[in-house]
Amino acid sequence: MKKQILFIIVLLGMFSVSFSQTPPDTLWSKTFGGVNDEECRCVIQTSDGGFALAGYTRSFGAGEEDMYLVRTNASGDTLWTRTYGGIASDGCNSIIQTTDGGFLLAGWTNGIENIGYLVKTDPLGDIIWSRSFNEMCFLSSFCMGGIFSVITTSDSCISLVGAHYDSDSLYSCYLIKTDNVGDTLWTRKYMYSDIVASFCSDHIQTSDNCYVLASIFATFDSVSGEPITQEAWIIKTDSNGDTLWTRTVGEGSFHDLSSVVENPDDSFSFAGGTNINGPNYFLHVCLDTSGNELWTNYYGYECWCRTHIRTDDGGYLLAGVKWDNSTWMDKFFAIKINLTGDTLWSILLGGDSDDICNSVIQTNDLGFVLAGYTESFGAGGRDFWMVRTDVDPAGIGDNLTNIPNIFILSQNYPNPFNHETTISFSLIKPNSVELSILDIKGQKVKTLVNENLQRGYHEIIWNGKNENAEPVSSGIYFYKIKVKDKMISKKMLLLK
Repeated sequence: MKKQILFIIVLLGMFSVSFSQTPPDTLWSKTFGGVNDEECRCVIQTSDGGFALAGYTRSFGAGEEDMYLVRTNASGDTLWTRTYGGIASDGCNSIIQTTDGGFLLAGWTNGIENIGYLVKTDPLGDIIWSRSFNEMCFLSSFCMGGIFSVITTSDSCISLVGAHYDSDSLYSCYLIKTDNVGDTLWTRKYMYSDIVASFCSDHIQTSDNCYVLASIFATFDSVSGEPITQEAWIIKTDSNGDTLWTRTVGEGSFHDLSSVVENPDDSFSFAGGTNINGPNYFLHVCLDTSGNELWTNYYGYECWCRTHIRTDDGGYLLAGVKWDNSTWMDKFFAIKINLTGDTLWSILLGGDSDDICNSVIQTNDLGFVLAGYTESFGAGGRDFWMVRTDVDPAGIGDNLTNIPNIFILSQNYPNPFNHETTISFSLIKPNSVELSILDIKGQKVKTLVNENLQRGYHEIIWNGKNENAEPVSSGIYFYKIKVKDKMISKKMLLLK
């Protein structure tokens, strides 16, 4: 029987300045799964304030492994679960909610002639359509791969990145663009060279409709098959997937990049792991829009970053795993840093067995959810594990960020949206507030708020119309809040 043990430990980071804040309190944690193994690879907050977790299951479904989708309410209680796949191995690496309330799940499916699997569901998780991709398999006798990241694009299409292997070459990165029903529009393949393997783990569409891919390339021992070197590799393409520039980052003989986000100033933030003369560390890299390095920082000790997000206060939360010397097991580990890269706090979560964090989000109320799998808790083997924290104490009054401490502006939800979206913000004290919608050229589309408001939490709905009550076209928009003489804006995507 698994021992019910939960440790929360605040740790010092090797390369950080100091911890000036305490971490947020844990509100609750939930496990999902059966007697065999389940692994959560991704979590999102849904438009109704609940959550969706996706990965794979070996306890349920039709085959050896199936895609596994768990839908919960805001308290983490299960609303329903679904499995997708056949008699062999299927799984999910990435999930997004679509504007109709359904979901897109992307991952892998067993087979010798496909490089990825995409499933579209309705809001209750029932399949509307599914696609497997074999565009790069027609010249090879053996072909396999998987999708690691799925997003919707500014023109209401879908883009996917992953890794592909065939009998004629090593692994290569790929970027696929499909229409809104999953039919392929074009496919691009990227290799660092013909003698190294390349893998892509995450991607974004930029504000100028290009793509940025977080990738690695590696060399392997010809006898053991173990990696000898692994380098972090960044690719920027134009809107058609053609390469504009590439960069390698980090130092040492083994490092990777697991996630990428775009900053409000159009620079890029990447996170992953690195090995420097033995120990492992979190790796955080920022590049400007031309690919020039702004900074490279290292955090923690004997840890590896698997994901990161930009937080509402302008900082970042990096999450992954850390070796815990007290239990000799891996644990959920997250580090909060501010805009200048200084460490604010860290948190270690887990029990007496391995617990691995794969995904993190900031919630609408400015708390966090960390998700992955646990071998310490649950029904047996590995289970989905979801940990919900309180509001981030570093998000209020942190004068090292570019967000004023008189208000907090949240990301709109849903985003992308096609009918209406909710914009929320919190005032630390009563103030005059102006909230406006701007188009991509910076021209005002509509004023939503222009009045004095009381302190506390506020929600405003924008219905996608301008000042003349006319529907606006699809595309990228910004919502800007001005409180006294302080301003901040965030990006959103309207799809029709």
